[in-house]
Amino acid sequence: MDGVSLEGTEYRKVVLYVTYRCPQGLHCGEWDYIDAVQLRRIGSANAASQTIEIARLISPYGWKFDSTWSFTWHVDVTDFAFLLHDSIEVEFKHTGYESDNDRGWLVTLDFEMTEGRPAIQFYHMDTLWCGSFPYGDTNQSIETLLHKISVNTDSTSLIRFRIQQTGHGMDDSANCAEFSPNTGR
Repeated sequence: MDGVSLEGTEYRKVVLYVTYRCPQGLHCGEWDYIDAVQLRRIGSANAASQTIEIARLISPYGWKFDSTWSFTWHVDVTDFAFLLHDSIEVEFKHTGYESDNDRGWLVTLDFEMTEGRPAIQFYHMDTLWCGSFPYGDTNQSIETLLHKISVNTDSTSLIRFRIQQTGHGMDDSANCAEFSPNTGR
């Protein structure tokens, strides 16, 4: 998006496409890891660094895939359209480790941006929680990490909460948190 001024353009819808491929001559990544797409710098190369996560996903178990394999995952990121103007720095963050000599991922990010009046006009954004929080840890309850937050709604007619959750991880008691149906308490 660098070099094209889109300031003032309104978007009706923005979809992010994340494509995983096996690198030519290498295996795909072996394990499933939490990955994220983040906006790191908005406005110019000299703008302050920040981290605004717009998508979170899990890489596939890819060891048996060959160089012809690919998969495209998509997510609606229209909630962040107001940030996608002028120059932005987008970062793909892979949390796993793959040896650099025989495996890895070739990842492509594409944005499909549909111009038009947004269904909801943006007013304000706050980050309530940010990070990865263990579920089912018998030594530390998730409630000690995700504390209650009060939100003032006096001047707002509509509020959206966006939770980017993968469900990836382990549960001390069931040993399978990402594969167990948990509906909360």
